[in-house]
Amino acid sequence: MMPNGDTITFPFTITLVELYTAKDMIYYEMPTVSAGTILETSGEIQLLAFKGTTQLLLKPSPCDFEIQMPCAAPLSGMDAYYGITTGGHPDWTNNPVTPFTANTTSYTAYIRTLGWINCGQLAGSTSNSTITFTSTTDDLTNVGIFVYMPATKTVMQAYNSVTTNIPNGAAVKIVAIGINSSGSLFSFYQTQTVNSSNTVSITLSATTDATLTSLLTGL
Repeated sequence: MMPNGDTITFPFTITLVELYTAKDMIYYEMPTVSAGTILETSGEIQLLAFKGTTQLLLKPSPCDFEIQMPCAAPLSGMDAYYGITTGGHPDWTNNPVTPFTANTTSYTAYIRTLGWINCGQLAGSTSNSTITFTSTTDDLTNVGIFVYMPATKTVMQAYNSVTTNIPNGAAVKIVAIGINSSGSLFSFYQTQTVNSSNTVSITLSATTDATLTSLLTGL
């Protein structure tokens, strides 16, 4: 329906974005954190509808639609987390509660709202640490800094050069991406195990799009 509730007729346009890898989530800047707690995720999608240039809404309950998300080894207990914005940054909420059903090679859920949808579950810990990022060589103001946890396929993004609530004992991969005023690409990569709060010093090095993409693909 239109934002004011008016009914629409064909034709209308459906758009779909699918993010199933750490590379895609990092490039799209869509971390998997809900209200400060990390999510174990099997993927994110964005489903929108438009009539011309007007973004449409799904009619209220009982209207819903079935989605399927591929996964080689689906997990039980996964819910649909819906994309919201908190403090100007992407966030996720599981309200309303919408479970995913694990099939042999995919998940299925019935969704009642358009927008971002994350197939995930809370994976936080009661013992957490913070990483603070600094640099003696680079201005980090506009540098994208990400912390990836392969064990839970969790992507965190450091806002204001800080990431919090990283479970102690987590093996993480840190990636920073920046572009200078000339359009040249720079990056930083480091692995570590987080056992206590610490500071990571970043020094960006010149790279290429192909090299950076290969690095992120291998995460």
